[in-house]
Amino acid sequence: MKSTHSSLCLFGVALVACAAPTKEPARYSLSISAVDDRGSALRDIPIHIGETDIGMTDGNGVLRAEVNASDGDRYPLVAPCPEAHEPLQMPDEVVFLDTRGLGGEKNATLEIRVVCKRQSRIAAVLVHAAGLEGMPILIDGIKKATTGPGGIAHLRLEGASSSQFEIALDTRDKPSLVPQNPRKEVQLGDEDGLFVFEPAFSEAESRRPAKSKRRRRRRAQETPEAAKPRRPVKID
Repeated sequence: MKSTHSSLCLFGVALVACAAPTKEPARYSLSISAVDDRGSALRDIPIHIGETDIGMTDGNGVLRAEVNASDGDRYPLVAPCPEAHEPLQMPDEVVFLDTRGLGGEKNATLEIRVVCKRQSRIAAVLVHAAGLEGMPILIDGIKKATTGPGGIAHLRLEGASSSQFEIALDTRDKPSLVPQNPRKEVQLGDEDGLFVFEPAFSEAESRRPAKSKRRRRRRAQETPEAAKPRRPVKID
């Protein structure tokens, strides 16, 4: 029994001696950028590598950090999108590969890009009512703005994809304009859009009722003839 025990110990020692040496953790630099689907920076996005909180993105939507990891380590990446956004492009995990043996003194910086899709879209609207300053602009029946100099106004509408808006000019204070209360439907798509609302106005002609020629003739007939001058009468 004693000799058997010794042989098991030797076998265990042999296993330890033959095992491949493990690499020590190396230092890795990370550069993580967070943007929306337009490429605009997303700030204050918390970033987790595995269970480690490595920080938040700055005003440029970028987080630079250094972490310790071993060659081949894989850790899940957690970068929650802000409110009214949803993940569009985001790696599920970060894989650390030791590149120091390729001639570099340090591992190359790992660059990670996180893209969050906006749930709403923007419609830029140009309103042009030529020469008509101060015209009320209605969005879905509610006054939102008025035309400025030259009858021009700019509006920014925001809503979910496929949302619809009705733009109208309120002409009640100018009853001579034609058409009255022109309107246009605007529908948002999968991307931001630019829309132009430029109704063409004209002034309605003010017509007076034409006088009847018959009436004129009747009046002429009713006018008494001028008294003819009497000639002197010769008396024999």
